Amino acid sequence: MVKVKTWLLQEIVSRLHIPDTRVIVGPRVGEDAAVIDIQGLKYLITHTDPITGASEYLGWLSIVVPSNDVAVQGGAPRWCEVTLLLPEGFPDSELRKIVEQMREACLEIGVSIIGGHTEYTPGLSMPITVTTCMGVSDRYVSTSGARPGDLVVIAKSPALEAALVAVSDFRKVLEERKVPDKVIKTVLEYRKEICLVREALAVRDLVTSMHDPTEGGIVQALLEIAQASGTAVELWLNRVPIRPEVKTVLETLNINPLKALSSGTLLCTVDPENVDQIVKRLSRLCREVAIIGRVVEKTQRPHVRILEHENGREIETVTEQVDDEVMLLWSRVRSTSV
Repeated sequence: MVKVKTWLLQEIVSRLHIPDTRVIVGPRVGEDAAVIDIQGLKYLITHTDPITGASEYLGWLSIVVPSNDVAVQGGAPRWCEVTLLLPEGFPDSELRKIVEQMREACLEIGVSIIGGHTEYTPGLSMPITVTTCMGVSDRYVSTSGARPGDLVVIAKSPALEAALVAVSDFRKVLEERKVPDKVIKTVLEYRKEICLVREALAVRDLVTSMHDPTEGGIVQALLEIAQASGTAVELWLNRVPIRPEVKTVLETLNINPLKALSSGTLLCTVDPENVDQIVKRLSRLCREVAIIGRVVEKTQRPHVRILEHENGREIETVTEQVDDEVMLLWSRVRSTSV
């Protein structure tokens, strides 16, 4: 799965925009979820996400990923509706496995499945889920809230999800290429860390924006923050905390961890006056917390400048959508080989 190009997505959004005074945050490039004013007292925060690939953990991710997006918009996830599309002849045992993972994730986060749809769909080669998650909050956080001067804080290593998907979907390849069994077993334990609801809710009162990096990794997520807020963002490579197991697995498959699936990693922009408190709160909840960049300026050309380090040599300037490297790997597999 590769995202629709940004320019085309903007065209689609403009065509679908139907004004409603209660819609505070509607369809916008870069925003994680919609925000709806309910009776002027609370906000309904809602997000829809598909899960394709990741067959081993499909049920778990189908609840966790959209819940993350509600949380980074400031809402506590409460309800989910799930559409489950299955290939014809899909085994009952595998369906039960998906459902059990959904149940486990719901209990972990505290959400209820309140409806959905399940069917066998002709032409599918693997199951697909599409989940809408909803939550209620008395405040919300917008991706467009990033301001020049803000620091960029990351919680948890990027590409935990990419490494997990790689190990579950390409394990034979990794074993053939002599990736140690200890590394593979460690990565398989990352599943619980794909959820960032606790982290997001712990800091929602102090951040100017938050984002859950999914397809395209932290580089795409920072670009979406830049696009939503009309800013330029710097990313300092030497500050990014990448776990050694992630590096081993992804380098073996020629995947850049900065541009690969990163659900569970939290990115937030923070006023420098609040950064110490943010780091303190997040450090109680996860292994890695670091300041990895800053919001530089307002601009008509939103972009991400990747630097070796603060004030260091520029490696790359990203202005266009980043295609996720795990999804590109799957495309290569279908056409040739890894």
